[in-house]
Amino acid sequence: MNIQEVNSHLMKEQEDLLLLAQKMGISVNSVISPQQTIKDLALNEIELEKLQLMIRSSWQEKSFLRTRDIFKSPPEDEKIQTNSNREIVFGYERTIQVPDFEKELHKEDLNYTGFSLIYSSAMSGYLSVITALSKIFKKKGTTKAGFIGGYFESVFLTQDMSNNYFQVFHLADEKNINKLNFTELDALIVEPVKYNFNLDKTDLKLIIKHIGENKSKEKVLFLILDTTLLGEAFPINDVLKLCSSIENLIVINIRSCLKLHQEGFEFTNGGLISIYFDEKLKSIQDKLFTFMQSQRGILGTNLSLYEYCLIDNNFFKNSLTYTNQIHENTKHLYQNIKIPKDSIISEVIYPNKDGKTEDLHKVPFIFIKLKTKNEEDYLNFIEYLRSKLNEYKLNIPLRNSFGFRNICLQFIKSVENNQKLVIKIAPGKLRGVKHFLLIEILNELAKYHHLEILGDKKELVKE
Repeated sequence: MNIQEVNSHLMKEQEDLLLLAQKMGISVNSVISPQQTIKDLALNEIELEKLQLMIRSSWQEKSFLRTRDIFKSPPEDEKIQTNSNREIVFGYERTIQVPDFEKELHKEDLNYTGFSLIYSSAMSGYLSVITALSKIFKKKGTTKAGFIGGYFESVFLTQDMSNNYFQVFHLADEKNINKLNFTELDALIVEPVKYNFNLDKTDLKLIIKHIGENKSKEKVLFLILDTTLLGEAFPINDVLKLCSSIENLIVINIRSCLKLHQEGFEFTNGGLISIYFDEKLKSIQDKLFTFMQSQRGILGTNLSLYEYCLIDNNFFKNSLTYTNQIHENTKHLYQNIKIPKDSIISEVIYPNKDGKTEDLHKVPFIFIKLKTKNEEDYLNFIEYLRSKLNEYKLNIPLRNSFGFRNICLQFIKSVENNQKLVIKIAPGKLRGVKHFLLIEILNELAKYHHLEILGDKKELVKE
């Protein structure tokens, strides 16, 4: 571990946190200075995590105080503002509209018109899109959609929604795209990186090419992209350029805003739906916007005033730098784990191993597979990692999600009989002591051939 390199990363993290606090109007002071030993650097990292929590708590308190006296149905003449003094008008809180904020979030494209809408989660936005499609194609009788992806909630939703009026055909691989009849298909849902146990890359360019060659010019088709793993780093304008020659193709970009849009503070759930239309489809755009905005208020899939106060800040609207840092840390983590033959680690899963089409296949975490199907082995492996870090008083939390400022771990198992097991490591934004220690520990563990469990005792065996 390079002491000076870690010092540099920790000092930069402090600088970033102080700047964020300043932008939030929160008064904080420096908590660390450069150190010369790993143990002292570890203590610095702990202090930075405390600073992050203090900033988070202060911003939540500030947002609560801003909204605590406002009723869910306030008087019509009451002036309501967020922390950034953005004025908001509403009759019922669930019908809040923030068109100027959504316009700031919408990434424009010269060849397309469009709009963006905020939802209480990506899945509620997803459901709104599916409902809107059912309305648009109501006269047709049955709306038909294809789904190429692996995220369990998306799979569940598309399967749960599939019926005589909305049929979804799930393809595990775009290589089987010929199974979809594009003369009848109304929508195609795609994950650029399939959120499955292999993090398989999707050839989005092949899909767009196939659409252009097989969709009739008159047929309206919705291409729905779930780009949660890429966040603002997803090159939407490049993708729209590929789609621009295909007539009557409407592109929808869906992503969660919980993970990569909030500087790791995880203030609130949220989802953003961005829809792009050819100018000739302006009438569909207007009808779709009116329907989706109205439905969001009726169903209560909006954010609350408190939640809008939490996200109405500059870093939520401009999260590309933060997202890129997480993707770079993930790439660095993957590239520095060395797995010899006959290791207890069977595979480190990262979709862009070959370095090709990296702009479309970035991810904020890696998966580790062990040469065992025993759940207890995985849990003991994780606890071994955590216990080694605990020697430096460092803690790696076990939790869902990703996109935090520092590393977290998760044990994931599938629900079918032949269970799939993986360890997810989400490195976060900070390349600090935990990051480099974890690489060292994993590389040491990778040299072993067997992991034997003797009661609660973990014994590593080299042959």
